[in-house]
Amino acid sequence: MELIPIVELEYNTTNIADDDTAIWNGTFEYAKETIRQLNHKLYKCYEKVELLSTYIYNDTDLSKPHITTRIIDNVVIDSTSVPCVKDVTIVYVVENNTYYLYSEDDNNVDFTSEDMTNPTNFTVLENGRHTLDNPEISPLIWEDLGYVNKYKMLDKNLGSQTILDGNIEASFLVSKIDRIFFFNVFAESIDIKITQIDSDIVLLDENFTMQSKDGGTFYNYFYNDFIYETKLFSSVEINFNMLIEIKINAIGNVAKCGLVAIGRSEYLGATLYGASVGIHDFSKKEVNEATGESYLKQGKVKSTNNLTIDVPINLTDKVIDVLTRYRSIPVVFIGAKEFKSTYIFGIYNKFDTLISTPTISKLTLDLESLI
Repeated sequence: MELIPIVELEYNTTNIADDDTAIWNGTFEYAKETIRQLNHKLYKCYEKVELLSTYIYNDTDLSKPHITTRIIDNVVIDSTSVPCVKDVTIVYVVENNTYYLYSEDDNNVDFTSEDMTNPTNFTVLENGRHTLDNPEISPLIWEDLGYVNKYKMLDKNLGSQTILDGNIEASFLVSKIDRIFFFNVFAESIDIKITQIDSDIVLLDENFTMQSKDGGTFYNYFYNDFIYETKLFSSVEINFNMLIEIKINAIGNVAKCGLVAIGRSEYLGATLYGASVGIHDFSKKEVNEATGESYLKQGKVKSTNNLTIDVPINLTDKVIDVLTRYRSIPVVFIGAKEFKSTYIFGIYNKFDTLISTPTISKLTLDLESLI
């Protein structure tokens, strides 16, 4: 069993074009639905003026200076008790031209007893009437659309894929790594060349086919269709100052890659037989209310593993420390190298360690992949 924390990657070279979406500029206000790029991600503006609003609120009528409007659904709440939802309900106070965000647990709020210049259980939304805020820190103004195509295979998200007409080529400069992974790949084959820069020694230069056929019998081999593997794992001798060159060779004229993950392995122990490997399918059965017909809407899939590992007693504390250090941090897990179904990029939900004998501890890991 191995755990591999992955390094942050930046392209050294690549044939993937940059996204041509305009860069966000903090000196401009943007109209609703405008899309801008910032730090390799795309963001869409919700609204030019009001936050999360689908109407233009007339705040020039000061006949009732204490009017409070719940922006989420345009409900005037200056004289009633209404349900407010944490981090969702926004109120606007005309008198001080200020937005407030509800910050407590879901509850009814009686606004007749509120000091509307400083309502309790609410926090001020700075610059709430503007879209000058940086998209990375303004989720109420900008919708996060994810990474641009070029960076989707580096974004630590398996569900998004870099897609290219033709082969995907890239190189990276790294140091002190010994594992390289590809997840959610659509490719005929993958070329990997790794060179130690200072000595110009080639550490790895290999073509890995992604094509596979279900064998086991002559019948299966000759009559089953070829399939394409979606995961690839390769080891390399650890070294300093390494140049990794990859080429993801297209099927037909299209190549796709969900994640390139590179890192240095941490040994946890020997995975025992009895491992549980499965998936969690997020597909849904939906019904057409007009006709009564039902159909299946295919969703994404999350891999799951439940493993038991024999940990040498002298490594027990180290393994516990490593797992604790990487709690809630996505890493690569290899349950058993001969089973690709145990290659997971994700997190553990829980681990338990039983110090069972003077020489061995039993570690159980409950793993799930990211989508």
